[in-house]
Amino acid sequence: MPRYIGIGQYCYANSAAMLLDTIGETVDPALIEALTGVGLGAVLMQRRKLLFSLGAPDSGISHALTMLGFRFVERAGRDGDPPWEALQNELSHGPVLLGPLDMGHLAYMPNAAGLGGADHYALAYAMDDEQVFVHDPGGYPYVPIARDALERAWRATRVTYRRGAYRFWCRPERERAVDHAELFTQAVASFEAIYASAADWAERERFPIGADAIRAFAKHARGGAITEAERGFMVFFSLALGARRAHDFARFFAPHHRELAALKTRQAEQFGRAHAAAVAQNWMGLAETLDELADVEESFRATLVETAGVLTGRAL
Repeated sequence: MPRYIGIGQYCYANSAAMLLDTIGETVDPALIEALTGVGLGAVLMQRRKLLFSLGAPDSGISHALTMLGFRFVERAGRDGDPPWEALQNELSHGPVLLGPLDMGHLAYMPNAAGLGGADHYALAYAMDDEQVFVHDPGGYPYVPIARDALERAWRATRVTYRRGAYRFWCRPERERAVDHAELFTQAVASFEAIYASAADWAERERFPIGADAIRAFAKHARGGAITEAERGFMVFFSLALGARRAHDFARFFAPHHRELAALKTRQAEQFGRAHAAAVAQNWMGLAETLDELADVEESFRATLVETAGVLTGRAL
């Protein structure tokens, strides 16, 4: 299983890795991404947007940092005046991870106008009376953004999962050393909780999740009704990202659970085939691959829940 290295869409994992690097802690973004649990499962939203994610990046960042043994400051507020004074104060101590940000207001991005409502994360490292300077892990280091534009982005009113406005993380500090075996145990429990929480949410909101969501979209694809917006979302974002996330989950599981690693490797391969089918507009091929992906998703979730039971003693 060769390791893939690329820029990808790991904005919050890369930003968190940059934040930790400022205190001399080198943590692979792939590990942070896996620990957030964001790439688990799937949900079929309105307008036929199939998201291969059940967790939220903002809570995922906090879970990952905690599992890795760090304490940190996390803050958010209500809509209204942005916390410029607090940000300036924190930047005097070190960089600050900002997010979620609405990409539609990040003016330094050439295609920002078409990205309204899409979430993003970046690392702020300095500010003056007019601008904030950030390292944006999407390929934009050392970029300034005007305060009024950042205010709109940072308020993130169009980001559906946000929990308050102007969220940020700062002042990470190593609290305890954590080995990979402990990380595995913690992560499995966290992933089980993500699945359980998603099931409760889906029942309330009446959105299909997991294998049901994937099969529902496969049926939609089989009918040949894929829109340009749906195709664009798949070929420019979701399927390639799904492959990378599954690959990194597999590498995380491999030292401790071969079956979980094998299932995630199969999903990575299926995501890759689905991406190629979507680019070629081979909707029957896409549907067949998604049905296979749904079968593996069922097996993965069942194996994960069983493993969590064993690790916690519930299966005894």
